Amino acid sequence: MTSEIDPALLALSGSKIEILISCNNLADLDEFTKTDPMCVMSIKQFGQWKEYGRTEAIRNTLNPRFVSSFIVNLEPSVTQHLKFSLYDIDSRSQELKHHDFVGFTDVTLDKLLNYPKTVCTTSKNLRTAGDSRPRGMINITTEILKDSRNKVSIHAQGHKLDKKGLFSMNKPDVYLEISRSIENIVYLPVYRTEIVYKSTNPRWRPFEISLQKLCNTEWDRNIEFSCWHYSGSNYHLIGRKITSLRDMNNQPMNGHYKEVPLSSPKKEKSGKKKPTYTGSLRFYQFRVDLHYTLLDFIRGGLELNLVIAIDFTASNGNIDEELSLHNISDIRDNQYLDAIETIGSLITQYNHDRQITAFGFGAKWTNRDLPYCFPLTGDQNRYTVKGIKAVTEAYETAVCNLKFGGPTCVAHVIEKAANIAERENTSQNKQVYTVLLIITDGVINDLDRTIRRVVSVSHLPLSIIIIGVGPADFSLMGQFNSDREVKLKMTKQRKKLFDVIHILQHLKKTTRIQVLIFLQ
Repeated sequence: MTSEIDPALLALSGSKIEILISCNNLADLDEFTKTDPMCVMSIKQFGQWKEYGRTEAIRNTLNPRFVSSFIVNLEPSVTQHLKFSLYDIDSRSQELKHHDFVGFTDVTLDKLLNYPKTVCTTSKNLRTAGDSRPRGMINITTEILKDSRNKVSIHAQGHKLDKKGLFSMNKPDVYLEISRSIENIVYLPVYRTEIVYKSTNPRWRPFEISLQKLCNTEWDRNIEFSCWHYSGSNYHLIGRKITSLRDMNNQPMNGHYKEVPLSSPKKEKSGKKKPTYTGSLRFYQFRVDLHYTLLDFIRGGLELNLVIAIDFTASNGNIDEELSLHNISDIRDNQYLDAIETIGSLITQYNHDRQITAFGFGAKWTNRDLPYCFPLTGDQNRYTVKGIKAVTEAYETAVCNLKFGGPTCVAHVIEKAANIAERENTSQNKQVYTVLLIITDGVINDLDRTIRRVVSVSHLPLSIIIIGVGPADFSLMGQFNSDREVKLKMTKQRKKLFDVIHILQHLKKTTRIQVLIFLQ
């Protein structure tokens, strides 16, 4: 007998849940120092525990508050089993068996939520199998995330920080920590800078933090800026400032910076009428950057101009063969047609004239002298057709009149689309964004040239979607989605690469494709 699904949870189906972890009184497993804890979260799948993610490791503390969090999608229709395991990190090894096990607890996700409250904290004892000794307490805080792509850019410096206390003889080793309030009771860290050594005026590297991470988009929610001294074995709070995103954003500039005072919580609790300041923070940059998605622009009237490029190289198989990916008989599904109809229909909803530019590449047209990247209509003077049905008709005609060849060179196709994007007459009243849809069956042969071409057109209103069809291995295409990999191959003239490439393994579930395309 299956249990009924809680209607309150059902209403939250698909919501993103952030899980923040802190601990108290962990078992001390180090002989001369304290435990260096790290938390690992696992999810049970098909009866087996699989690691989902890890927090950072924090040195020498039995009461860690981790910055790294876990984000999971809520699925009320299934029971989502979670396990949290604490380890004492003794080396740089990534294998957990090389580290001391502190303890664990397991729980289902629904037990960590308390809807309609959006924030809930659950405390549980850590345990180990066959050992009744206390291993510490884990505090699991869940929060329902609000969607936002906005970020806050921060560049901060401490100024005349207090040297009083255990480190009064020397200048402190200082890091800045930013925390957000949890129901105005406790503060959990969301960002921690690097340590600046031996300085009462430490200046940290500029950084960005998402609005979602900082305050879950709540501009009036309390956030805390705190400066800490790390002595190598202990942590000492120098001072803190409790404020909000709105107050920080409205804070007037004092010359080249915004300045906020820091005070000691111990001195705040002493009952003194005048707070004792322990220095200040100077913000040379504190700016909220609004990041709009393609969907935001579409809602504002942007039109999408669709360009389709179809791979007709020999690796697709001869059209007369049953296993050919270009087989257009009724017996076999044609994944090229499926991709054109599914994705093309979606994009053309946002183009009022429904004009589509359609290319083929990697083949020769029988009895016609056409370039490597040729019009799908076979007519050198007619590259556009009206509507998806016209594209599929042109495709079916072309398939029967082509001699498949090779190799698979995508740079030519990108160049054609870039020329189209450049020719569009855009204005404030007419905004057009070009989407290039490349459908291919295999590995790109001119990968380096393609990457360079992508970089060179990254300033244009152009996105590129590559759909992989058939059974080939498309793992190499993952380079396009990796900023690090692409930047290694960038020319010196281009220092910035916009995210204009989307790689999809073609799926028949339409909703899945829609989500992947438009989450840009």
